[in-house]
Parts: sequence; C-alpha cells; structure tokens
Amino acid sequence: MHLLNRIAAVVLACSLAFLACSRTSSRSPEEAFEALKSAYSASDAGAVTALLSAASVEKIRKITTLIAGMGEEQQKALATRLEIPVKRLKKLTPEEYLALQFELGKKLNEDAVREAVSYKIAGVRMQNDRAVIRVENGMELVFVREEQSWKFDLGDW
Repeated sequence: MHLLNRIAAVVLACSLAFLACSRTSSRSPEEAFEALKSAYSASDAGAVTALLSAASVEKIRKITTLIAGMGEEQQKALATRLEIPVKRLKKLTPEEYLALQFELGKKLNEDAVREAVSYKIAGVRMQNDRAVIRVENGMELVFVREEQSWKFDLGDW
C-alpha cells in the first residue's frame, strides 16, 4: 500500500511539473505574447516572471539588490514615495518587484507593458532566436528563444 501511495505521489508531482512547464512554455512568439497578455490582465506577477527571459530576471535581481543595499534613509524616502512599508523594499524578489510595478502602474495609470499587451499583434519580425512583435499602436516587444520557449525580454523597458 505504501508503494502505491509513493507511486501516486510521484505521478502527481510529475503531472504538476508538466502543467507548470506547459503553462510557461510557448512554441511561438505569438503564443508567448498571448501568455504575457493573460498574465498581465490577471496581474499575475509569478506568471509574468516565468515568461521573462533570463537576462530580464537578472536585470530585476540587480535592481532589487541595489534597493536592498540602499542606506536606511534612502529606503525610507523611497518607501514613503511609493507609499509602502520599508520592510517590503528590503525583501523584494523579482516576483514581488513585478507585483509592486503592477500596483504602481494601476495607481498612476501608467504601465507601458500593460498598454502594449492590450493591443492586437500587427506584425512579427523574426531573426534567429529573436522576435520583435509590433502591436497595433506601434509599440514593439522583444521576445527571445530560451530552451525551446519564447520569453519576453525587457531590454530597454
């Protein structure tokens, strides 16, 4: 009986891992764009983080490290300006950073990526493992292929 429970647990774990991978895996830049659009519309920071290129996640990590390394007075000033507790600034992960970006974007009614993904795709330019998706308002989003999946690259955003 214990063996059956263990086998069931392994099958369940593998199934969950497969579902998690398939949720963030996209076979085309267009699929990646649609996944990004869905994640943004749900304000799902975890899903957006999973859809980011490795370079983008690293860029966010560097920003959060800089924020964590600020002096206490600087952190207090930033927290006051953002209207959040200082404690939150000290422990920002990439996912929490994106959640904060969502909050600020909604509060200020200003989020360029959210705006871009609100439009339909007008065109796609492919070059090897890089794709630029242009949306109806002319904004462009860059996607890169990483391990058979297309990921959104923040680049200069």
